[in-house]
Amino acid sequence: MKVWRSILAGAFNCWFSRMKEKIWKGIRQSEAISDEIDCLRRIVPLLSGQKEAVRQYLEEIETAQEIRERVEYYVEHYGYLPFSWSWHQRFHGKQFSRVLFLYLLLRLIRPENVIETGCFSGWTSTLILYALHRNEKGHLWTIDLPAQAGRFSMDASLPQELTPGFLVPDMLRPRWTLIIGDTREHLPPLLHRLENIDVFYHDSDHTYEHMMWEYTTVWPYLRQGGILISDDIGANTAFWDFAVAMGCPMAIPAVNPNFGAISKMGEMYIQKGPEMSNIVSVSP
Repeated sequence: MKVWRSILAGAFNCWFSRMKEKIWKGIRQSEAISDEIDCLRRIVPLLSGQKEAVRQYLEEIETAQEIRERVEYYVEHYGYLPFSWSWHQRFHGKQFSRVLFLYLLLRLIRPENVIETGCFSGWTSTLILYALHRNEKGHLWTIDLPAQAGRFSMDASLPQELTPGFLVPDMLRPRWTLIIGDTREHLPPLLHRLENIDVFYHDSDHTYEHMMWEYTTVWPYLRQGGILISDDIGANTAFWDFAVAMGCPMAIPAVNPNFGAISKMGEMYIQKGPEMSNIVSVSP
């Protein structure tokens, strides 16, 4: 009898997990926001009137010649690697979600401490670092293990002659600390040392257990109004489960419902920039 109960329980859990993932897919599609400003406003309220600033910020990253030349060089020589999108592709379709949350958002909120898990080529690191560079403030800590085919969800290895973050230009590296190692070993002591952070970006191991571990480990150190951003939210229901448990609204861009962000309810500051006459204090 115990054996049958165990078998039935296992079958039910398997069925329930599949149904939950189907529901989550439907929620991601129905909750996805097509307008970029509305998507940012979901996690940073009162963004009305900032369309011109967003337009200017988008133009400055699209015309960043040194970054573009570096990207095009590596695409030409290592185009067989994953994530070898052309310059045009990085600003359109699904890839625009990274520009939206990791560049435009960070230009608006001007964070001090940012942590990223997972790096590979360093495109997302470059977006974050260029935002900090233009803000003239802030630092990025990246924790990464060199990509190895078969480890985690990677289907390719980083060539021996390349290091994680190879896309990051030298001019941006003074604001960057790259930690080579396992997130579970290095993330807790880093958070303890920093005491609080403004933005966290997950892009490492995309299993339910690890994603939930990162979210719950970081959350106590994320300041009120801070932003948690995650890639591959469609890999499982960890992001949904966590957002619901914390009572936080999700911002999911329609161009890529596999990417999402939530804010820790509290006071958020939109810093002075183009077309912004004053610092705006926002309480969700």
